[in-house]
Amino acid sequence: MQCHSTFRYISLMSVWMVILSGCQDSPPTVAQDVQMADAMEEDTVEDLSAPEPLPASIDECGAICADAPLYVLSRIKFSAVADDGTSYGFDLDNADTMCDVQDLQTSDGRGGIDNRLGELLAVLPPAAVDVLPGIVQTSIDSGQLSVLIEAVGVEDFQPAQQTFLVLRMGEGAVLHGADGHILASQTFGLDPDPILGVAPVASVGDGELLAGPFQFEIRLTYLGNKIQFRLFRGLVRFTHDPLEDTISGTLGGIVPLDDVTTLANMLGGDDADLRDLLLQLLPEFVDAQTVAEGPCDGLSSAITFEGVRAFVFQE
Repeated sequence: MQCHSTFRYISLMSVWMVILSGCQDSPPTVAQDVQMADAMEEDTVEDLSAPEPLPASIDECGAICADAPLYVLSRIKFSAVADDGTSYGFDLDNADTMCDVQDLQTSDGRGGIDNRLGELLAVLPPAAVDVLPGIVQTSIDSGQLSVLIEAVGVEDFQPAQQTFLVLRMGEGAVLHGADGHILASQTFGLDPDPILGVAPVASVGDGELLAGPFQFEIRLTYLGNKIQFRLFRGLVRFTHDPLEDTISGTLGGIVPLDDVTTLANMLGGDDADLRDLLLQLLPEFVDAQTVAEGPCDGLSSAITFEGVRAFVFQE
């Protein structure tokens, strides 16, 4: 009797386990396990490898346009045309002659170079040659002229790529090295009106960048006066040094005669004689049109520069 009861109990338990097992999902097969792992891996890769697209123009930018290196100009130099008549610079007007003025050549024989401001500096008295460059460099060293350069999204200047270039006006106190010039890796605020110029097309490759033509400006402070130094039909070319993380190159553009005259009129005291000389010579050195097919109203220029790594405060 006891054996029959035990057998009946075991039979009932077996039936009950079968019923319960039918109510549960079947355990995943090996193939299903692999599919689930692949799906999870794809989701993870997609989440981690989907960078935000770069902005297409300055209108889509915030304080800066992308998370990539920025540079601040640390040195600017206006050089006079060499004694042999050669000069560095750009062909800003795509012509050998403009406004009845013959273009220059580089030391290696490349023609079409526009640097009339350099020719003007070459005829000034030696003591006067450094006045304009000195005003600009002093503004940089004092932190009154902090030009920030962003090649949007460019972290490596070696691969061929297209982007756009933004020049901004920074602000804030600056730290100096033993040479008196700006130290690298400083953080700047932005001027309330920060945009100095935007080159919508910039080509990068082999460690270099070439951008333009575009219009930009340099805002100077001289004897407490704010001066807008505009450059039309501008071009920029610079080389990136990956070891030092610095840039060096040339800015070129056509400066309106009115802007240079405004600066000359501010000279006084010990520079009064230079002011009078500049006001006499400037109209004779006009060689370019700030606007194509417009009047001859500007002086072509070429400016060499150096830049060091910089950062911007972002709210």
